[in-house]
Amino acid sequence: MCRPGQSNRGDASPFPLPFSKATAIRGLVAASLLTALLSLACAHAEPTAPPAPNPDGDIIYEPGNMPVILLAPHDGTLIPDGSPLRPTNAGRDVNTSKLARELAEALEYRDATGAKRRPYVVINQLHRKVMEPNRSWEDNLDSEWLNDDGGKAGGPVPRATRAFEDYHACADHAVKEVQAAFGTGFLVDLHGLGSSRSADMYGYLLRPSHLADPKDHDAATSDDALAEAIRQRSTLKTAAARKGDAAAAIAGLVRGPESLASLMNAALEANREAPRPAVPSAQFPNPKASSTPDHDQIYFNGAYDIAAHSSYRVGTAVDAVQIETLATARNTEKQRQVFAEAMAEALRNFLELHYGLDIRGK
Repeated sequence: MCRPGQSNRGDASPFPLPFSKATAIRGLVAASLLTALLSLACAHAEPTAPPAPNPDGDIIYEPGNMPVILLAPHDGTLIPDGSPLRPTNAGRDVNTSKLARELAEALEYRDATGAKRRPYVVINQLHRKVMEPNRSWEDNLDSEWLNDDGGKAGGPVPRATRAFEDYHACADHAVKEVQAAFGTGFLVDLHGLGSSRSADMYGYLLRPSHLADPKDHDAATSDDALAEAIRQRSTLKTAAARKGDAAAAIAGLVRGPESLASLMNAALEANREAPRPAVPSAQFPNPKASSTPDHDQIYFNGAYDIAAHSSYRVGTAVDAVQIETLATARNTEKQRQVFAEAMAEALRNFLELHYGLDIRGK
C-alpha cells in the first residue's frame, strides 16, 4: 500500500543515528521531495486487485487472464457431519459446475503472443443447505438453522462461514483483477431450473414490471422505460453507459437481436443445433406475456451474486448476468458441450459488440 512519508521503523525520529545539522537538513529536504513524488504516484496509480485468495477446499478458485468470470454457486454436495442446515426446499443446480468448466474450456484461446487465455472460475462445493452463497450473510444468519435431528441450532458452523467468505473473496478478486486489467468485463452466474420449466432465464436484476407493461402483461414496456431501468438498477450499467442516450440500443441489451440470449440462439443455429427458448430475448422479450413459456411461474431475475459483483454496485465496471438453465443444457456431456460452445460464441460476440473487448483469439 502507498503510504507517503511513513517510516518503516517504529522510531520516534526518522533519523535514529547521530547526524550533523547539515546532513539532517539535507535528509529532511530529500524526504520531503520523496513524499511529494510518492503522493503524486499514489494519486495517479491504476486500481489494482487485492492479493489472490487462498480458499479452503470447499471453494474452488481458478484465476484467469481474460475479462470473463464464471460462477457456479449451487452444485455443491458436501454436508459436513453434524453441520446445522438451512431449512430450504431448494436442491442442487445439478451439473452447473461441470457446465462452468465446459464453458471455460470453450472460451479458452491463445492470443497474438501465443499466451493461453482463460476465464476466471469460482465453484462452491458445499451444499446450499449448509451455506447459501447467493444470499447475503445476513440472510444466511436469519435462517432458522436446524440440527440433523430437526432441533433448532444456533447457526452455521465456522466452516460454512469460512466458505461463504472465501467464495465471495474469490469473486471479488476476479472482478477487481478484470477491471484493473481490462477496464470492464462480464460475469456469468450459472444456475439450473427444475424439470417443470421450459425456457432458460437470463437475469439482470430487472423485475418483470420493467419488462412487461403493468397495464397489459401481453405488451412489453417502452424502450425509454426499459432503458431507464437498465441505467438505474441493472447489472448492465457499463454497457448501457456506452450506448449514450440511445434508448432502443440500451433496451436491446436484454431483449434485442444483440442480447446475450438472442446471440446464444444465433450461435446454436449456426452450429445446426436447435434454438433454446429464453427469457428475455428477441423472441420472448416479456416474461409475463401469455405467449412466453413459463409466464405463469416465477421469473428469476438474479440475486446476491450478481448484485454484489457487478456494475449494480457503484465503482464496479464489470457487468453480469444470472443464467438459469434448463436440464437439457446440463444433463449429459454432449448437452453441456453444445451449450458451452454456443454460449462461448455468444459471449465473444456480446463482449465485442457492447464493450469493445476481443476474446476471440488470433
